[in-house]
Amino acid sequence: MYVVMAFGYVYSLTAVIAALCLALNNRRNP
Repeated sequence: MYVVMAFGYVYSLTAVIAALCLALNNRRNP
């Protein structure tokens, strides 16, 4: 059970970081 929760937390964290990276790249390149 804890493994699933940990995996979901890591997956959500990775998704947030990826979204931030994409936003920075889009803002940097007009």
